[in-house]
Amino acid sequence: MKTQGKRPSITGAVRCGEYEHSVIREAFEALLPMAIPDFYSLIKPGDRIIVKPYLRDRGTRGNAVSERRVSHPVLVAALVELLRDCGANIILGDVGAFDSENAKPNEPNYWLAELKRRYGVRLVDFAAAGARMMKAGVYYPRDYLITNALIDTDLVINCANCQPHFRLFLNGAVRNMFNGLVGHCQDHIYEVFKSNRRLSRVIADVCRVIRPSVSVLDMISVREANSDTGLRNV
Repeated sequence: MKTQGKRPSITGAVRCGEYEHSVIREAFEALLPMAIPDFYSLIKPGDRIIVKPYLRDRGTRGNAVSERRVSHPVLVAALVELLRDCGANIILGDVGAFDSENAKPNEPNYWLAELKRRYGVRLVDFAAAGARMMKAGVYYPRDYLITNALIDTDLVINCANCQPHFRLFLNGAVRNMFNGLVGHCQDHIYEVFKSNRRLSRVIADVCRVIRPSVSVLDMISVREANSDTGLRNV
């Protein structure tokens, strides 16, 4: 977990060995009081909070959840439940259409439909929400086209899983915010910055511009590099 704001970022970790709802909820309740200011004091009843998991599965075969190519549904549900208990109005968003309204129990997106029905979560596609230009903190690009879903909200909760990245080695909490760019902005940045070091600076800058209040990184298990299905428990 990492919290951002005017104060220095605070990083904390707790051990959690399985994707069981009660176990993950217990881990969250042990972890979140480490934040400064306290996580529970950040949230006021009625606040609009967007949870940004990683849901953009580019895989063409297998199960995205079991192969850890997307954020785990149990972890996202436990976080949503905790926020709901605080009285928040919760939005769940990412890049890519949420084709889950008519999903059947055997389809990959069914858990999103269940989350919406059970907790009243609103699902938002970043591109469909519209976007506007935000000033960058690097020399180039000067601006980023960032989804309104991450701008027009009270708090951003970054909920990422850890997996290999074809250029950055690891895809984690900082890289997860890069999906806040819409249109062809991401592809353009990958094309322009051939140096991985310079690319990393831009990706970190996007995270600074969006400024998630809390970042949660799931490292219960990670996908092995250069492997479609190999998993490692951390």
